[in-house]
Amino acid sequence: KMLRENRLIQLWMCMSLDVQRILEHTLGIAPDTDLTLNDILDQLQSYTKCQHNEAL
Repeated sequence: KMLRENRLIQLWMCMSLDVQRILEHTLGIAPDTDLTLNDILDQLQSYTKCQHNEAL
């Protein structure tokens, strides 16, 4: 089973710079966060849903 830190690194490497900036600057989630992967993805999903709703 892959270590949590390795999974976080892989997640960060798969994201575009724009998404990384959203996580770090808008949501306040640093690459070395203690959040779980699910928590990170849930927060990102909530953010994108809010952005979509504002456009309506």
